[in-house]
Amino acid sequence: WAWYLTLGMVATVNPCGFAMLPAYLSYFLGLEDHEAGEAHASVAQAFRVAFAVAAGFLAVFAVVGALVELTSLPVYENARWISIVIGIGLFLLGSAMLFGFEPTVRLPRLDRGGRERTVSSMFVFGVSYAIASIGCTLPLFLTVVAGTISNDSLLGGLGEFAVYGLGMTLVLLALTVAVAL
Repeated sequence: WAWYLTLGMVATVNPCGFAMLPAYLSYFLGLEDHEAGEAHASVAQAFRVAFAVAAGFLAVFAVVGALVELTSLPVYENARWISIVIGIGLFLLGSAMLFGFEPTVRLPRLDRGGRERTVSSMFVFGVSYAIASIGCTLPLFLTVVAGTISNDSLLGGLGEFAVYGLGMTLVLLALTVAVAL
């Protein structure tokens, strides 16, 4: 289980999302209002921030892991047809762009409630952090942690996900307490 704990720890400090952490942790701890020499927050607030952010992060990975697990067999069975459809779609999109079509993408905004120091705002930040991190952390998560649910028992896979979450939470907690102090 040390492997899953280590993967969770590494997930916290991934290069895709790590740059987001210091500023947001300082904000949620209320440190941006103070001068650099006198800024500190309570350890209780640090725990609250760390657990809320970790819950948001892990919620995204639980949902994505479950979706991949539920859809992977049909995707693998139909991969060649899916690839052909994607290729045709990209060809059509590229051709349309050559003739002046400018696609716009409307992405959901994750800043709703993000301007407050509430637990729900911290959770939403955890979701945002997970989405920013997913490109760096999802491949390892899926191959090692999510795959164990189908290879092992459901209970064993959930236990490994819990250990992964513990590793992620421990590093986040250490960082948040360090920032608070």
